[in-house]
Amino acid sequence: MIAGIGSGVGFLSSLVIGVVAGIVAVVLSLALDRRFVDDPVGIVAAEGVAPLLGITAQWFLGEASWGVGIISWGVAVLAGFVMARCLGGLLRAFGVLRPAPADELAGVDLRLYGIVAYPEFELREA
Repeated sequence: MIAGIGSGVGFLSSLVIGVVAGIVAVVLSLALDRRFVDDPVGIVAAEGVAPLLGITAQWFLGEASWGVGIISWGVAVLAGFVMARCLGGLLRAFGVLRPAPADELAGVDLRLYGIVAYPEFELREA
């Protein structure tokens, strides 16, 4: 631990926690993509689940207290959720939240750029 920095987590512990949290974030993000959950930048995994895993790992290792970390994580996740809901409601009120239905079916990238950005998600006839 570096003197003067109050995290209390040793180098080896922080390395293991970071690697495990990174792997979990990638696996979770890919799992959400496979289930067509709309999380295009992986924010749920990277900013929600991975930090919770890190906080929990520090607590189990006895290198940090549970209370402050979990409270700050909960406040951050709640604030992000509330702001996203408010912004979504505002965009919906102005009618700019979703593209036109025809553009959704054809693909917005096709209309804007003339290409299909995700050909594996293309609609095909059976």
